[in-house]
Amino acid sequence: MARGATRWSVLLGSLALVLALIAPFTLALSKRDLYQYTGPDFNTLETDKNGMLISAEAILKTPIVFYDKIYNSIFINGNGVLSFARAMQRFFNIAFPLDDPVVSPLYTHVDTRASGTIYWSETDSPDVLARAGGLVRSAFKDANNFVPTHVFLATWMDVGYYNERNDKASEYIIRFSENMYNAHRIVFQVNTYQVAISSNGTHSFVELLYPENGIQWIQGESHPNGLPDAKAQAGFMSEGKMYTLRGSGTDQIQNVDKWSNVNRPGQWLFQVGPIDEGENIKTPDNIEDTMTMHQAASCRTGATTCHSKATCIDYEIGFCCDCKQGYFGNGKSCQPNDVPLRVIGRISGTMNGVEFPSRDLQCYVQTKDGRTYTALSRVPEEIGASFQLLGNLGGVIAWLFAKPVSDTENGYELTGKKHTDIYMNWNFRLLTLYFTNCCRRKAGLQLHRYSYERVSRVGGLFNHTAELNFPLSGDKVTIRSNYLGLDVFGQLKMEAEITGSVPHLERDTRVDYGDYDELYTRAQPGVIRSQSERTCKLLRGGGDEREINFKLDQIISYQECPYAIFDPEDDTTRLKFFRGVTAYESTEGIIRFAVNTKIAPLEEEDPCIQGRQTCGDHSSCVVDGDSFRCVCNAGYQYLYEEDGSAICVDVNECTAGNHMCSPDAQCINQEGSHMCQCRAGFTGDGRVCERLPSCEDTRCGNYEQCAIIGNVPTCICMPGFEEAEQGCSLSQHAPCNEEDNCSPYGLCISDGNKKKHVCVCMPGYVGDGYTCYSESDVTTTDEPPQPQCVVGVCWCPSGWEFRNRACVRQEGEYTTIDYRDYQYLITCEITIVNSLRRTSFVDASCVLVSAHPLPGCFDDVCICPLGYDYDHLERICVPLPGYRHDTMGPSGSKLSCNVVNRCHPYAQCIYVTSTGDYECRCNPGYEGDGMECTKTEVSCLEVDICDLNASCQYEEPMARCVCNPGYMGDGTTCSRIDECNDNSECEKNEQCTYHPMSSRYECTCKPGFSMDMDDQCVLSDCSTNLSQCHVNAQCVSSSDGGNKCVCISGYHGDGMRQCVEDHIGCNVLNNCGRNAVCAYNQTTTNFACICQPGYYGNGFTCRPQSSCRDDPNICSSEAKCVSTGENQFSCICNDGYIGDGINCKRRPRHDSNFLLVNQGMATHRIPFMPTRHNPGNPIYIAYTQMAIALDIDCLGGKAYSSDITGNRIVELSYNGSIAETFIPKVSSPEGLSVDWVSRNIFWTDSGKTTVEVASLVTKKRKVLVSDGLVNPRGIAVHPYRGKIFWSDWNRASPKLEWANEDGTDRAIFLQGDYVKLPNSLTIDWATDELCWADAGTFTISCIEIDSRRVTVVANELTYPFGLAISQNHYYWTDWKTHKIEVGMKTNGERRTPLSVPPGGSGKLYGIVVVPESCPRVTNVCQYDNGRCNKNQLCLPDGQGGRTCACADDATGPCTDSRYLS
Repeated sequence: MARGATRWSVLLGSLALVLALIAPFTLALSKRDLYQYTGPDFNTLETDKNGMLISAEAILKTPIVFYDKIYNSIFINGNGVLSFARAMQRFFNIAFPLDDPVVSPLYTHVDTRASGTIYWSETDSPDVLARAGGLVRSAFKDANNFVPTHVFLATWMDVGYYNERNDKASEYIIRFSENMYNAHRIVFQVNTYQVAISSNGTHSFVELLYPENGIQWIQGESHPNGLPDAKAQAGFMSEGKMYTLRGSGTDQIQNVDKWSNVNRPGQWLFQVGPIDEGENIKTPDNIEDTMTMHQAASCRTGATTCHSKATCIDYEIGFCCDCKQGYFGNGKSCQPNDVPLRVIGRISGTMNGVEFPSRDLQCYVQTKDGRTYTALSRVPEEIGASFQLLGNLGGVIAWLFAKPVSDTENGYELTGKKHTDIYMNWNFRLLTLYFTNCCRRKAGLQLHRYSYERVSRVGGLFNHTAELNFPLSGDKVTIRSNYLGLDVFGQLKMEAEITGSVPHLERDTRVDYGDYDELYTRAQPGVIRSQSERTCKLLRGGGDEREINFKLDQIISYQECPYAIFDPEDDTTRLKFFRGVTAYESTEGIIRFAVNTKIAPLEEEDPCIQGRQTCGDHSSCVVDGDSFRCVCNAGYQYLYEEDGSAICVDVNECTAGNHMCSPDAQCINQEGSHMCQCRAGFTGDGRVCERLPSCEDTRCGNYEQCAIIGNVPTCICMPGFEEAEQGCSLSQHAPCNEEDNCSPYGLCISDGNKKKHVCVCMPGYVGDGYTCYSESDVTTTDEPPQPQCVVGVCWCPSGWEFRNRACVRQEGEYTTIDYRDYQYLITCEITIVNSLRRTSFVDASCVLVSAHPLPGCFDDVCICPLGYDYDHLERICVPLPGYRHDTMGPSGSKLSCNVVNRCHPYAQCIYVTSTGDYECRCNPGYEGDGMECTKTEVSCLEVDICDLNASCQYEEPMARCVCNPGYMGDGTTCSRIDECNDNSECEKNEQCTYHPMSSRYECTCKPGFSMDMDDQCVLSDCSTNLSQCHVNAQCVSSSDGGNKCVCISGYHGDGMRQCVEDHIGCNVLNNCGRNAVCAYNQTTTNFACICQPGYYGNGFTCRPQSSCRDDPNICSSEAKCVSTGENQFSCICNDGYIGDGINCKRRPRHDSNFLLVNQGMATHRIPFMPTRHNPGNPIYIAYTQMAIALDIDCLGGKAYSSDITGNRIVELSYNGSIAETFIPKVSSPEGLSVDWVSRNIFWTDSGKTTVEVASLVTKKRKVLVSDGLVNPRGIAVHPYRGKIFWSDWNRASPKLEWANEDGTDRAIFLQGDYVKLPNSLTIDWATDELCWADAGTFTISCIEIDSRRVTVVANELTYPFGLAISQNHYYWTDWKTHKIEVGMKTNGERRTPLSVPPGGSGKLYGIVVVPESCPRVTNVCQYDNGRCNKNQLCLPDGQGGRTCACADDATGPCTDSRYLS
């Protein structure tokens, strides 16, 4: 009876489920419809002492298959995510995808301190299994037999949001009619949703359940840094694949409870595993979408497409979304009228011959008054001032958010109007209706535009092309912009490319556009045109002013409903620009555009209403003042006839050179446009083409070979080898006649040699028999195929025959056995016992005619196969008695160079696709067989290989290149001989400096001098070169008729090298320290604080002059008296203590034995040996930063990180609790290194092309190197030697350079084959070596600093960037593997890479080891800043002495001082 009742309940349940799936108006889910989530078997997420949720790991009874992986456990996290790799306890305010495989029902900043509970359990309840399994079987055609064994349930019930919130102080009023009594009640805003994962061990399905009104909030409170929380995101992701739900990351996600893919609002179902390669999450394929079929477009069916701040209005044939009062937009995207908005983007291109990679654009929009502030950072200095002529970069954003006048629509309101097809079942016929989505009102005429969209749309989606022509100079520049809509933070994203040239402007030039108007005309549906001729003023110091004319042609294209009704009078609008400011900050490389805009009606009659009738084919009418003009459409140009008339004809962009195709794409011209198609071997959209992966780019391990499988290069084991934990090893398979272990596409045959049965792949498949791949999946080339050989039997594909150990095209008659288009060339009979079956056996008990195997030799050691011995006289392998030998002639194989590398030092071991083997190939410029390589000797009479500064001269036995007089080199490369070695070889007022353009040292004029007509260095006149004056000085006329630099008011100095603030004497400030007096200084002519007799110091801090050498009791008991030079002695605190030596206290112990690594917006802390419970965590996340370089102050327990987006260096505590800007106003610091002894930090700046230093104590800074650099990147400091080393990532001439810490004695340290693309540098303190990561040689190398002997410690890497060294290991970040790679220092053995915790973005950059203590080294600046004053940095000179170098930002009189050892 019970069983019968159960059976009926299941049947009735299934029937109800089927009815629910086909009902067109199914009721939405309620909380009662969720799976049971409470009870004795259910768990809840715990919280810590602060009330924050703690992630939990559930060990699964039935594994979950997610994409192509099987997981035996799952993590339940409070933030609306189920993760598989590790816990994700922290909410990371980033857009999808996350780094780890996750199921995300609603990724938000959940906080249950005010409301809510999270439940989870894995259940095998019959009711739950029946319900979940029935839904899957009904929804998927191929899941008829799916029966889950367990269902994992996770439920977020009434959860609040951060920060301890569950409402937003919303209220509603309950009114009673009799007494109009008002009652106020809080409306709680909480979220409820559930995940059910049903699995049977081989297949898994995810059901997402959102009860009606279950999603009431989609963002937490704004982040402290001002960036709002990302809008809620929902979906699935794993290892580069991602699937998101409709509305994810947008305002529309709150309607997820009203949508469905199984016809019940709020219910969603997906198959999440197994997912084949190249595919993604699967949606139901056995359910007809009844939620939108059979329904007319109305607010009932389409209101969810409106923004939450919009009203849905029904009309006769559709509906309209209209932003509520206080908001603007198109109804699908509504922005508050008075709330600022941000635009972010990337700008790249080539201008005036200067190529610049992506640069950050940021714009702050005050929507209240239509004012925009646009800034572009890190603009190259050569074109920085000229960039001001590209004001249209800010102008198009100003059009987007212009303040409307008289209901005129700005760009943001226009660019979201898109149409979507709607299919309606009416009289059993499908009709297609098009509507648009906003209402528009104009004086007595109401125009309705309707829309029903299947996908959320937002404003700000359009393309913009601007072309600027400068008639006088002939310059032309094109700006192509793509606006991508709002991101998850509500910021509008864009990207732009700039190509062409503009007039060159001097560095101090300022551009003034004044107030002006632009007319925008709707030339055709979805296209807006604007043409104007404008003038701007160019202003320079001294009243220099001139004007420049230019023409601006703009095209804006967006999707527009083709059936909408438009009033022709509204086709042209006037955009007014006023209060504009344009500025270039040369020191920071920042361009700024600020302007107010209003969008208004044309006011007078639009001349294009009549004028467009006169425009010919392929042209449009645009308003030109009071008249009109016909302009050719995009992709067309004017062709003038003999009678003076003009027609618009197609532009062949492919031949004109103005196409957008990639160099690796083919340009195909089309009428009015062109198409880009990637060439063979590349993939992409034609504009961006990436090389398809190939085996030439793939490094396989020992006993592996590369094959293209599914368009992906894959390393598979060679025949006779099988995959093991440590790679491929000799096959240890059990005989296949005893164990059914062949591939489904393999055969089991008898191997006479091994005397057992082995597996071989069937014809049409390749592999080792145990794993077989279809030949159709393996990319073929025109090269001959490789023979497949097993147990002495070799065969080739149809049309080829096996001859001389290779496949050759079939020509004659041969004895073959045809076996599904394959032929076996053997001299014995093969009996196929049971072919074409997986368990078939082939008896091959015969002797095959083969040959003596060749030995594999390396140096003097030669190896033969088993059963053979090496004959040293004959140099062949001879058979040994007692073995079965099947070889009787010359053949066999050598050990591959990837097993034993026998290649010449000037050769590489590479995989050759045509042969399927690894071969030694000589490097370019060398010739030979790879075992021996010699430099290629080519006659310069036959090939022009000489340098421009060389001539071809005949020398026995051939013509060679000889450098011209004054140059040196091998003739193919010649460089000028240095003009000088030091200053003594130069004339008066000259100095010997390195000249990067000529790559040599030359005599040049000293600062303050310039070359006259007689090539003599004379005093400069600042009127011809304003840069000679200090930043706080100006050029004025002098009494001798010339000009000179004079410090401005409030500053004093020479006007050229120094202008410091005027000193306010201590006689006014009365600020002298104890044991000091205020006295008049005759030298500086002002009052200054001076220590009294018997004391020394700066007048503010005065210490007793009595030496601890005479009175040791002066020192603390935890200090010692040491010499500090110049016969001076000081009290210095002992190791482990800090203080001034007179008072010492124990140094705080810092955390140690872990790694810090930068990843874009995050800095991570990772233990040397991560565990599941301690995988590491981000210690600092700034969503707007791009953290690159990283180093530590091991003495102070601080880390320093460079942020190239924020143009700053950040100081961090090891746990991230303290993070603040340490050095502002840098450009692009790509390398950092700390001298913890002298208390200085050094960095390279690729934006300024400088090497700089700052004091860790005073933050005073100084530029050490500013010439001869191209792209400085890594930097390392050696405090003991007093040296700094840096890498120059100059592709034309990469090198490592070094100098003393004070910048003197600069020289090239290493250049050549070991240095190609040098990234990070570091010092190995155990060996006193300089080590670096090189992405060009794919190696980690170290060099002995004295002997310059190079050792490669790790090779065959993919793309190393950051490098750190501990006592026992090398650690490096890799851009391709996205992991921290690890190598042993003792033997170079690679260890398991370290994964990086979630929270960062993009590539891994700098990395540093945090040790228990600093290396025990000292230098002359160790104590008391080397007795340098507060305006000086103490910098070791590399010779045992020191330089007290004046900081560039010194605030008082200062002179460099050098103290020799």
